[in-house]
Amino acid sequence: MKIIRLIALTCFAFWATFATVAFANNMTDEDYAQWSNLANNSEEILASGRAIESVLENLRKDVAVWRTRLDQEQGVNANRITILKEQITALGATPEDGAVDPFADRRTELNKQLLEMSAPSTRAAESFYRADGIIKEIDKQLLNRQTSALLSRGQSPFDFDAWGLVLKNFTKSFATPFSGINNWF
Repeated sequence: MKIIRLIALTCFAFWATFATVAFANNMTDEDYAQWSNLANNSEEILASGRAIESVLENLRKDVAVWRTRLDQEQGVNANRITILKEQITALGATPEDGAVDPFADRRTELNKQLLEMSAPSTRAAESFYRADGIIKEIDKQLLNRQTSALLSRGQSPFDFDAWGLVLKNFTKSFATPFSGINNWF
């Protein structure tokens, strides 16, 4: 029974390794190059501080699409990474008293595999946080502009020069319905 379980576990680990490698790296180097170009352009636009709101809003939408994609990419190889960590843990701690580690070669191989499997998700995580930072900066600039527009002082209601046009339109709005009555008589 132990042999069957060991064979099944080995087959599963073998399958998981190749299945994960086959479906890993959904994002290619070309995808990351496109993302990097968008991120660099976004950061330049934000640094200039001169972009109009519609440009910032469109830029935010584009970066948000990439952020979602990068967030999903962080989960690449997650199952295989978990298995590798468990395998390394199962080998136990390395001997500290200078004794020979009987599992040194296996530990080295597992750590190498773990590094290879972690690389795509680490790259995606770094890019995700960059995208998230860009979106936060866009939101901050938009909020600052809206706050500034809201707090800007308009014409004072005590400026009586502005009242002339208001009063003219106000009286006109009352006079219009009654002008029809005069025509009846």
